[in-house]
Amino acid sequence: MSIHRFIIGIEVALVVILSCAVYGQNMPVNKDLAHGNGMVPNDKPVKDYKPTEVQLLRLQVQQKDAQLLQAQLQSIQRQFNEKVSELMSSAQKVKLENGWPPETQFSPDTLVFSAPPPKEDKKQ
Repeated sequence: MSIHRFIIGIEVALVVILSCAVYGQNMPVNKDLAHGNGMVPNDKPVKDYKPTEVQLLRLQVQQKDAQLLQAQLQSIQRQFNEKVSELMSSAQKVKLENGWPPETQFSPDTLVFSAPPPKEDKKQ
C-alpha cells in the first residue's frame, strides 16, 4: 500500500472517529430552531427523547472509547508524519552524498530515485 493511500486512510478514519465523538456527545438539543423559542417552523414544541440510565451509561462508555481512539490516532498520525519527514530528509542526504542533481526525484513508496520527466518545449 502506498504511503499516500495510507495517509488518506488514516485521515478518513480520523473523520469517522471525530464524527462519532461529536454526534455521540451528550449535548443539549438546540432550542433555537426556527424562531429562537424552541418551536419548529410549524410551531410544534420540540420533544426530547431520553435513554434509560443504563443506555446512557453504555453510550457514554462508547463515546469515551471513541475519544481515546481519536487521541491515539492523532498521536500515531504525528509519529507517522515525523517518520515520513525523516525518510524524505534521508533521501535528500543520499542525493547530496551521491552528487545527484537537486531535481532528482524520490519515491517514498518504492524508495526509487529518478530523473525528473523531461520538460516539454512550448511550441508557439
